[in-house]
Amino acid sequence: QAFSNIYEMLQPGGTVFIHLVASHDIFDVFNQLSQNPSYASYIPDKKRLVSPFQYSTNPQKELRKIVRDVGFHILHCSHRETTTMHIDSHKFLSMIMSFMSFLDYMPQKLKTEFNEEFENEYMKRKVIFKRRQHNEEQTIILDMYRVLIVYAQK
Repeated sequence: QAFSNIYEMLQPGGTVFIHLVASHDIFDVFNQLSQNPSYASYIPDKKRLVSPFQYSTNPQKELRKIVRDVGFHILHCSHRETTTMHIDSHKFLSMIMSFMSFLDYMPQKLKTEFNEEFENEYMKRKVIFKRRQHNEEQTIILDMYRVLIVYAQK
């Protein structure tokens, strides 16, 4: 539906650039925790919080079909691995948690447990290393994930 809406808003010949997360460990962790009976009743529609391409075997082909079926002419479409480095995992995970509105309905103790379990499971999947910068040692979290990039014209 989102691509149809974008298509309708564009003037003929207009272009759109879309960069979206295709797959990420965060979605795996979320799926895992949403199976826990303690949390499941607070998560009404878990599919909405996970990329539709998370478990796709060929996300680029799927996205091409979606975009083409809406009526776009595809100028570029790629599926790429990318990385981000985080110095503070708490800030990054706090940002992610801010999108999970179902947490507002959890009792505080359960919310704290969810957050801690989420962080622990997420960190198990990361590459963590130390570096020295300006005479200060930093712990760096290397985050690898896949993105889809589309440039298309109406």
